[in-house]
Amino acid sequence: MPFLAILSGIAIAALIFCALLWQVYRAVTTTGLLRWNAVGLCLGTLAFMAAVSLRSDALFLLGTALNLLLAPIAIWADPRWSKLLPAVQLAMALTVIYLLFVSSNLPTAAA
Repeated sequence: MPFLAILSGIAIAALIFCALLWQVYRAVTTTGLLRWNAVGLCLGTLAFMAAVSLRSDALFLLGTALNLLLAPIAIWADPRWSKLLPAVQLAMALTVIYLLFVSSNLPTAAA
């Protein structure tokens, strides 16, 4: 069982990192509002990743808010299969919201 938990943790971390890299790519290659949407998603994902190690409630909420607001725009705007990567960011934000209501101490619940 510990092997399965470690393997699933690695897979989730890889998905989050790939979603971050995809948004960096979109920030470089797109223009206008889609570029700023990608930048916002990058900042939200970085805030979330930093909040896990720093155990900061403010960074959790900032990252969650940015991902929750901007990921649906990216899902709508991205072509074909690349809709899955912003969906990872949306799932990450929805998971934090779920943990916020289930646990009174968010950083220890998410860690």
